[in-house]
Amino acid sequence: MALHNSNLRRVRIGVSFVVIGALVLSEGCGKSGAPSDGGSPSVARLDAGELPSLGDPLPPLDEGRLEISPPRDWVVSPRSSRYIVRFQAGEGNPYPTVIVTAQDCPQFKNIDAGNVGAFAKFVASELASAGVKTTVKTGQIGQLIGVMYTRRAKVKDALGGIVDRVFFDTVVAGRRYQFELRSPPETVGLAEPYLLAIVRGTKITGVGELEETLASEENASKPEAKTAPAPASKAPQKPEKETAASQKPEKPAPQAKTPEQKPEQPATAEKSSPASRPEETTAQQTKPASPAQPEQSQPEDGGKKKGKSAEDLLKEVDKLLQ
Repeated sequence: MALHNSNLRRVRIGVSFVVIGALVLSEGCGKSGAPSDGGSPSVARLDAGELPSLGDPLPPLDEGRLEISPPRDWVVSPRSSRYIVRFQAGEGNPYPTVIVTAQDCPQFKNIDAGNVGAFAKFVASELASAGVKTTVKTGQIGQLIGVMYTRRAKVKDALGGIVDRVFFDTVVAGRRYQFELRSPPETVGLAEPYLLAIVRGTKITGVGELEETLASEENASKPEAKTAPAPASKAPQKPEKETAASQKPEKPAPQAKTPEQKPEQPATAEKSSPASRPEETTAQQTKPASPAQPEQSQPEDGGKKKGKSAEDLLKEVDKLLQ
């Protein structure tokens, strides 16, 4: 009996361990398959680690949708219809280079964690139809979720060699953006971090978001435009009326001068009247009397001269008598 009881205890302990292990495993499987962020599957990060620094951002491209910055000390290539923008490590060095293109994508509107798998299958089918055998992997770089893959191609240029082409594709607001790195196979490992840095620093805005921001700015400016000019327009109208009223009494001022000038005109008429003519004739008659005064002054001057000569004579006579 003692052996039987001990065996039962061992069996119970073994069963309990099995049950506990099964529960632990079931919970672990449940956690691994559960969504990581509230229902959306997790996407692997492709930009982990330290990346090269970027330079100053360029003006918005692709009709204001794309904001992008080149790597520090890289060169921005001249504009071309074949791409939106192109960055080169140096002016005289064609490689490594990063090319950004965009085109409409009716199959997808936006790529996120929920549909990135379907987008990966879509891109893989495109590559397979083009005869390209490669692996398409999903991932997230910065704020963009998309797919990454590699192709090798022969280049017809001065160097005449083979380059590796590394792609990162995503779709935002119905536009498929493709970031492509071209580099020789021996240096592609050193150049790939520059591609990741460019994608991580890129910001893509949809047309709807641009319209919403523009509409919000317009709505914010409309009340200011209504309230600001209204008082400004009313204020100057009042002083205009006041000035007009103040200018009205100034107009009769020149009219006041005219009645003062009118009495002066009859004065001239009085001068020209016949009553004044005899006064003028008498004045003319009296005028010849004035020259008589100088005639009288002349003999007086002459008399003075004669008197002086008599005195001289008397003096001479006195001299003779002495």
